[in-house]
Amino acid sequence: MRTSLRLSIAMIAEEFKGSIVESCFHQYDKMLLIERYRFYDGDLKLHSDTIYILKRSSLPSLELLSIEEGTSMIFLGDKEGSDCPENIAYFCISPEDVPLGVLINKLSAVFEKYRRFDHALKETVFSDDSMQKLVEIATALFGNEITIRDSGYHHIAHSYKTLRYADDPLDKAGYTAVEEIQHLKTDPDYKESLCTENVWSYQYKDHKMICFDIFVHDIFIYRVKLIDIDQDFRPYDPALFLYFVDIVKEKYLHMKDNSSDDAPRLQKIFHALLEPDTPVKEQDMQFFLKNLGLDASDRYLIISMRSGKNTGSITAYPYYNMLMDQSFDLAYSIAYEDRLAVLIKMGPEWQQKDPVPKKLLGFLRDENFRAGISFPFSDLFKASIYHQQAQIALQLGMAYAPFTWVYFFKDYRYQYLYDIVSERFPGGRYMVPELHDLLEWDRKNNTEYLKTLRLYIDNDRNVTQTAKGLSVHRSTLLYRLDKISSITHTNIEDTDTLNLFFLFLKFAGYDPGFL
Repeated sequence: MRTSLRLSIAMIAEEFKGSIVESCFHQYDKMLLIERYRFYDGDLKLHSDTIYILKRSSLPSLELLSIEEGTSMIFLGDKEGSDCPENIAYFCISPEDVPLGVLINKLSAVFEKYRRFDHALKETVFSDDSMQKLVEIATALFGNEITIRDSGYHHIAHSYKTLRYADDPLDKAGYTAVEEIQHLKTDPDYKESLCTENVWSYQYKDHKMICFDIFVHDIFIYRVKLIDIDQDFRPYDPALFLYFVDIVKEKYLHMKDNSSDDAPRLQKIFHALLEPDTPVKEQDMQFFLKNLGLDASDRYLIISMRSGKNTGSITAYPYYNMLMDQSFDLAYSIAYEDRLAVLIKMGPEWQQKDPVPKKLLGFLRDENFRAGISFPFSDLFKASIYHQQAQIALQLGMAYAPFTWVYFFKDYRYQYLYDIVSERFPGGRYMVPELHDLLEWDRKNNTEYLKTLRLYIDNDRNVTQTAKGLSVHRSTLLYRLDKISSITHTNIEDTDTLNLFFLFLKFAGYDPGFL
């Protein structure tokens, strides 16, 4: 972070705009170069970090001077018809309109004004104040509105009027309105500038915006926007905005570095909970529960998440850990191998009709993640079992339904069992030859005994419903069931036999050639 907020000559000239008789700023009205003011006392070397006060007659021949690019001057009176070099920015004021004492007081006031802003912003960086406090101070500095949001369009901080600048652009959860998001996704100028490491601008409805994207170790963290709600942008606003962005980045790094000292221990405990053969001590479990605000009687889910982005490498996962923790009050996540492992405390949103809360589904879609989800559980000491469930669901889900966002283990458990069995045996005929015999009988005799058996099992041995599903008379169904027992040499009323048949008929659904 630079040591102090520098000023542009335009920032100083604003205090004298009614008294300036001549000026030439060139491009230097946009640059923050000036740290101090002083009277010119005959120096032959002039520095760009100083604005010099002098009469034109006091300036020696330009050939004798060494002048840094962007050096600024305040001339008392006009320049008396002489030219200034192009690398000098200046304005002239009439001593009659602005006596010397008034000039010094105004200069002192403007430097003090920005010194106070600089001090207030930097003090906030290294305090416990939130990012919102930074924005509130900077809003007064710019005279316009500011917003900071993350890659999920969620606002980290924003000034008051940004809530209303485009007909309520934020919803109750603090997200950018769908209307503006769609505009951003289709605007070609916005797309061209997206995620560059420069200040860039775009227009939305009646408002111009200056934007900057903050990256930390090549990971996108925040987008900062300045919006011209109260006044038009000034020439130096982009440079001043860059100064503010540096402050925001410094604040982010300070917050990250000063996060809980317990964080490494929490990560280590959670990692141990996910490992099948790593015991966790009782005192570590109590520490884990206490620091995360959990209770031993709570119900949890384990979610295993993998990025679908080409750039979704493990190096980016610390950012997504932070994003998960910010977005979900009841979640704790770590990078685990090439995935994110997330512990979710089940709140009321998980008890609703929809199997996945909209907030989590929105996160997955925005960040292009896929998620495998375990069964609910209460005993955290057995978290490794449920973590395996989540990993299995993720692996199978991405293989068999790659365009779906969420995979529940309960929907893939039979697929998992099928994969294990089929890996060891080339077909179910070697484990349940009875079903293979039934299939062969159907093929040779053009019957539907296998279909009948499957529907009978699916209907939990209800004869009436099965007969209705097959569109046959009850007596016909009973004849078929007797015939199935005869062909397979089994008692199909035996529960163990039916359970085995059910499982392998399920497997045959994944691969018709399995039997």
